[in-house]
Amino acid sequence: MRINNSIGRSSLVIFFLVSKLILFGVTITRDDITQYALTREFCPDWQPLTNVVELTNEKGETAVFMSNFSTEHTYNYEAYVYGGEDSESGFIGRIDGGTCPGGINMHNREHSTTWLYENKYWPSSSLAGIDCSAFVSECWKVARTNTSGLAAMSLALPSKGDLKPGDILDRPKIHVILVLTQAQNGCVNTIESTSPGIIFIPGRTFGEVALKRIGVRSCFLNFWI
Repeated sequence: MRINNSIGRSSLVIFFLVSKLILFGVTITRDDITQYALTREFCPDWQPLTNVVELTNEKGETAVFMSNFSTEHTYNYEAYVYGGEDSESGFIGRIDGGTCPGGINMHNREHSTTWLYENKYWPSSSLAGIDCSAFVSECWKVARTNTSGLAAMSLALPSKGDLKPGDILDRPKIHVILVLTQAQNGCVNTIESTSPGIIFIPGRTFGEVALKRIGVRSCFLNFWI
């Protein structure tokens, strides 16, 4: 999915890549990361068989999730689910099998997939999709980890002006964004998995990616690639 403006979040961490990374005998370059990420912006067309599901948490409490993805329409990007880690083929397979897609809870917007996870409804077991850190892990070709895990494998950048393709903006325990272009005139192109799904944002300003709404200071990290 492609939009022109970002939605404010809390401040993020930035990760910088060296020319290439060798992990477990596999070499990956910046180009590998960004080219793969762009292939994930869109996926084969899909149409949910259902967009409503009732979840039960560990206390036996129930919550209804009604996805913004209608059964009357087709879509071409993967849905967001906090804790989700579906690959493209895995996502399409689950949708075709009748799993409800993630996205925005139209039944109760306060009961987002993040809220469901925090209240132990484990949304990824009932909803199809991928979250921000699983998306970056997939693009970086590393084992699935969370935002804190991504931070742990990273070193600090001196400024956002040093951003290059394949770097990330990451606020541990909050959100992570993949950078697709070198910083120019205070802007970068980014891609991320965030509600309702995978989103490409061109010409994103540093003011937008600073995510100042909660007022937490940004950190600048460096992931050695």
